[in-house]
Amino acid sequence: MITTTLHLANEKLRNRNYVEAIALYEAVKASKPALAKFIDFNLSFCKRKLVDVQSQKKIHQGQQPKVSVIIPVHNVENYLNNCIDSVLNQTLEDIEIILVDDGSTDNSKAILQRYLECDKRIILISNSHSSGNSGIPRNQALARATGEFVAFVDSDDWIEQNMLSDLYKEATISCADIVVSTGFYRELTDGTTEAVNTKNYNFGAATQPNRKILFLNPHFPIVWLRIYRMNFIREQNIKFGETKTSADLPFSFKALFMANSIASVSGIYYHYRFDR
Repeated sequence: MITTTLHLANEKLRNRNYVEAIALYEAVKASKPALAKFIDFNLSFCKRKLVDVQSQKKIHQGQQPKVSVIIPVHNVENYLNNCIDSVLNQTLEDIEIILVDDGSTDNSKAILQRYLECDKRIILISNSHSSGNSGIPRNQALARATGEFVAFVDSDDWIEQNMLSDLYKEATISCADIVVSTGFYRELTDGTTEAVNTKNYNFGAATQPNRKILFLNPHFPIVWLRIYRMNFIREQNIKFGETKTSADLPFSFKALFMANSIASVSGIYYHYRFDR
C-alpha cells in the first residue's frame, strides 16, 4: 500500500500536479516515518514549484504586488515578532513578504508558521540546514519574488510604517531602477538610538555621467536602505554573494554600477540593531 502511494505521488510530481503529490507524500511520511529522509527532497521540491506556479498566476492575473520584502531568518526568536509586525503594518499594503527560515534551531520556525497562517501575503521557505550566510536565503527568495520592486529587511531589525510607501511613491514618480533613503537608526545595546545620515546621490545617465560618486558613500554596500526594480535585478542577473562575510557587497556594487537611474527620498526609516 505504501509503495503504491509513493509511486502515485511520483507520477503526480512528473505530471506537475504538485497539490496532489504533496498530499500523497505527506500521507506516506505520516504512516511510514522511516521513509521521511527519502521523500523530503521531493516534498520540498513540490512545495517550491507550487509557490512558483501560484506566483506566476498572480502576475498573469494582474495581481502583482508592488513590493516583495525578503527576510532571511536564523535563530532570532527574541526579535522576529517586532521585525515581521513592522512589515505587516506598512501603510503600503499591496506587498508580499518572503520569509526564509535558514535552518533555525530555536523557536523561530514556529513563529514563522503562525504568521504564515495569519496573513496570505506571506510566503515561507524552509531550509532544513543553515547555509551559514545571508546570501543563499536571499537568492532563494529573489527567485520566488513577484513584486514590481524588492526590499530587504534583516530579521532582527525593523522599519518605520511609511518606509515602503514613501520609497515606492518616489519610484513611480522618477521611474528609477533604485530608490534609496538618506539614513538609518542605529539601535545600540544600551537601549539608546543614534540617527545615522548617509550620503546618497540621485543619478541619471544623462545628468550625472560620473558614476563613481555613488561609491563615495561608505554605506553603499548596505542593501536595506533601498528598494530595487525587480525587472532590473533580473535582467542584470544581480545576486548576493554566497559567502560567510560581505554577502551584500556583490549585490550592491553591481546594482549601483548597472542602474540607469537612482532616486533618493529624504527620510530615515530603518532601525538597525547594532552589535547584536
